[in-house]
Amino acid sequence: MQHIKETQSFVISDRIINKENVLALAGALVEELSDNDNDKVKFTIVCTDSTKYEGSFVELFDNPVLQGKVVLNISLIYTSYSLDKSIDISIRTGDEAIFNTAVISGNDSTWVNGVVGKLNSIIKGFTPQINYAKKYKYIAIPLLSINLGFAALSLLARLDFASDEDKVQEVPKLIKTIEDWSFGPLLMTLIFSYMIGYYPTMSLFDRIKNLWPKIELQIGAKHTHHYAQKRRIYLAAITMVLVPFIINIISGLF
Repeated sequence: MQHIKETQSFVISDRIINKENVLALAGALVEELSDNDNDKVKFTIVCTDSTKYEGSFVELFDNPVLQGKVVLNISLIYTSYSLDKSIDISIRTGDEAIFNTAVISGNDSTWVNGVVGKLNSIIKGFTPQINYAKKYKYIAIPLLSINLGFAALSLLARLDFASDEDKVQEVPKLIKTIEDWSFGPLLMTLIFSYMIGYYPTMSLFDRIKNLWPKIELQIGAKHTHHYAQKRRIYLAAITMVLVPFIINIISGLF
């Protein structure tokens, strides 16, 4: 009787994956092992410093040396040559879907569907990766653009040209009238502020939105979680520098 081999695959996305999560996936593959010598599992860890660790036991992910490493990608493979079935899971920090997949193949459709369901159930329990910059961009970009633009206009309006009358003549009319804008149309102020602050905001926004990759491996100690560290740095910079700066500029107008 001829057998039909079935293959199913799905993309792993929008998840923060820690050591416990990887252990759960590795455990699921080990559970498929039988007493047959043709059943094998292979786990691979690749770090950013090009070091690689391989083994056929889940304790590989508990290796103390990983605490000081930045793990780039992980591979978990189960193969049964006698039953012609396999599970291949690839996980890599970043946004590339091709590097974050699970592929399940076998002659038994029930087994394939069961493994797909089990893996999906495990992965759904992982911490979701929420890109707050993208989620709130339609609010954040206009607000930040207006604030940055308004701060820039306010600074220009307060430049001290009083000591040189020739320079006074060179000051653009737009800058000379900024101080009167608080008594003029609010809409015009917002439009000019948005136009001036838009490009700096987009440059900053492009940097910020990349701080939340679709897949983020957090296997080692906290100091090895580079994306999480960068997010904390940016948040601290915005909280301690940008926000007080904008508040001081705006409060100086009134």
